[in-house]
Amino acid sequence: MPSPVKPTYFTGVPTAQAAVDIFQGAWKSAFPPGAGVKAGIAPNFADRRVQWVASELGGLRHRSVLELGPYEGYITYQLDRLGAAPVVAVEASNISYLKCLIAKEILGIDARFLHGDIQSYMDDTTERFDLCWATGVLYHQVDPLTLLRSIARVSDQMFVWTHFYDEMIATQTDRYPHFDASRDVDKELAGFSCRHYYRSYLYKGEHPPSFSGGSNPFAYWLSKDDILRYVAELGLTDITVRSVASDHSAGPTMSFLAARPSG
Repeated sequence: MPSPVKPTYFTGVPTAQAAVDIFQGAWKSAFPPGAGVKAGIAPNFADRRVQWVASELGGLRHRSVLELGPYEGYITYQLDRLGAAPVVAVEASNISYLKCLIAKEILGIDARFLHGDIQSYMDDTTERFDLCWATGVLYHQVDPLTLLRSIARVSDQMFVWTHFYDEMIATQTDRYPHFDASRDVDKELAGFSCRHYYRSYLYKGEHPPSFSGGSNPFAYWLSKDDILRYVAELGLTDITVRSVASDHSAGPTMSFLAARPSG
């Protein structure tokens, strides 16, 4: 039976650029200048959030980190450069996972990349980490409360960057057409209940070409206050909000660092 995967062959001299060009036109991130390759244009490998978290925690050297959804490996790269170890990064997208492996090879990232669903990993693992890094993943979940609870189980500290739902979305339906209030639900987990706001990923019945969301055709967003309230209920009551913004095209955002008082 023929393989459904169609191989291609590069006949030139092996280079880092040749590896990057396997996904030519599909990269969002620009590699660090010293890498000597051309990929995307976003300066993600200089993401300021990593330095901020390192400053808040008094450094990351020798701290174990679980990163959820590394995408193109740019946060993983910075965690490694700041001395975090060991670093485990879990990525569900096959394309993003392979991009991370290319970045690892080119940049010498000392981390373990795993391919699979982050919630499935969290349900299965017995490992604990000094920090769980979750940027760009919470708002892709069908059960966001479950993910937050799982993070709190494997670590006493979490850094989260996420979109959240607020009245701006409710009153600007032309700007946010993928939300459907008729499908909003109240969901409860271990005594905590809050509104979950339905957000579809489909455009004309299909994922858009640049799609980089979750594995389901929809997700539930939470409000900012409910996210912070639930994190505190989980025992991570030392919460420092880094940013809250409404200028992102996809919806309002916030980021925060949370820890157990003894963490």
